[in-house]
Amino acid sequence: MIELLLLEQDFWRFTGIQHVAERSGQVHVLGERHFEKIMTMKRAPPGVNPTISMVAHRLILDYGIAIIPHVKDLFHGTNVLVYGEDDRLEVTAELLAVGARGYFLMTAPASYLYKALKVIGEGRIWGPREAVDLSASGSEQGGSPDQQHPTIDELTLLRLLHEGLSNKEIAARLGLAEVTIKARMSRLYRKYGVRTRVQLLATAMKRDLLRVPALQYSSSGTADNDGAEQGG
Repeated sequence: MIELLLLEQDFWRFTGIQHVAERSGQVHVLGERHFEKIMTMKRAPPGVNPTISMVAHRLILDYGIAIIPHVKDLFHGTNVLVYGEDDRLEVTAELLAVGARGYFLMTAPASYLYKALKVIGEGRIWGPREAVDLSASGSEQGGSPDQQHPTIDELTLLRLLHEGLSNKEIAARLGLAEVTIKARMSRLYRKYGVRTRVQLLATAMKRDLLRVPALQYSSSGTADNDGAEQGG
């Protein structure tokens, strides 16, 4: 039996997906329509251990890519399947690069949903081979190791990106102008040979750049190392 966690804002879409998934007799939908509860949890509720977590692509667009690693950290062993209407290969590739196991197109026949869940539940990828190849090639871009070594300020920016903050929110957090954050982002893109913040986060996670001593942010926009290890 596949235990399915469904993160969806819209009641009717949640109900429709639940109906289609459970019609197979092999899927049990756990919830949760109000994903805000999941995003604020520090640990998984007792007894909740989803085989698969389905995440609406709209939530990722609205609230940031950090949803994927957060759900994976919260429910150890869960496989993330994103769903939506965007059929671009680069979208699937970017989601794969940060830990999702596939992208289910809502334009596909309803009967395909259980097939996708079965594939994802087995730890395989649901998506075109071209997207898998694109994801792998995107993660391998970049310069030499010396060029890629991040500064403290760059580590601070990467961590705030991982929290899902926008450029405007990062600027407010650090007490800097938004144009300064955009300039720093552009430098990071060039440094790691990427074109989007999703690819940047994928590279950062692959290189363990987010597992660094915790940082404290000063009003000047710089970060001080307090020597404490970040929780993983």
